[in-house]
Amino acid sequence: MMARSSTHPVKRWLRRLGIVLASVLVLLGALAFVAFRTNLLLSSLETGALGSEREADALLRGLAAAHGTPERWRSQGHLVMRVRGNVAFFAARRAFGLDQAKIELTLRFRPNAPGRYHYVLVDGARVRRGHVDTRRDRDGLGLLLDSVHHLFALPFVAGEIPVRRGMARAPSGEQRAFFTWGRGTAASPKHDQVVLWTRAGGLVRMDTTGRDIAPFIVARVQFEGTVRMGQLRLPARATVYDDRFGRLVQRFELVSIAREPGAAVSHR
Repeated sequence: MMARSSTHPVKRWLRRLGIVLASVLVLLGALAFVAFRTNLLLSSLETGALGSEREADALLRGLAAAHGTPERWRSQGHLVMRVRGNVAFFAARRAFGLDQAKIELTLRFRPNAPGRYHYVLVDGARVRRGHVDTRRDRDGLGLLLDSVHHLFALPFVAGEIPVRRGMARAPSGEQRAFFTWGRGTAASPKHDQVVLWTRAGGLVRMDTTGRDIAPFIVARVQFEGTVRMGQLRLPARATVYDDRFGRLVQRFELVSIAREPGAAVSHR
């Protein structure tokens, strides 16, 4: 009878180890799926005690005084917005369907008809252009267009968020208010929650859950600079960080915005 090879016990041990590791990976994958579908990893915003809707409306009035009224924004007709972006976070690029981190985006839209865009997207060597209605087409491209639009139009559209509550002023003096698209103020993976920060009425920061990209993080958006369009003032830059680790998620710079056929836009 031929002697059994001495390597067989090692092979059997490696095979059993592989089965154990595969089982662990399957279990971790199942836990991750549960985490993404529930509140298990959802970081709630640090809101503290929430006040009244009237207190939040005071913040909205400050935004209107500093940036321009929502009514004036909606009456602009067709606008052309040009943006440069750096989508540094890999998960965000995957969510948006981008090949490269550095992009350029031109949007043509009407503020009184949100979700309808003509766009030109320069993504490395790939150039995409066309028409999208994100009320119907909510894919990666639609998510990108809505996200960029939302960041720069936020001073004028925050009042459309249905649930809002005032908050105590930040230790550094900024006025704050809590907003959500849900029916209540509890953390939920089904609706984003937002805390807006203003200084002298101007938008300076937004803390938000990242439901569409990474539901287990809270993102901090810093708003800087000003781009003027007539009597309206838009943020010049919006930088999104992972609030837990201080990691850059994405940064967008508003190169220009003008009414068609074109109006002078001044930068500060």
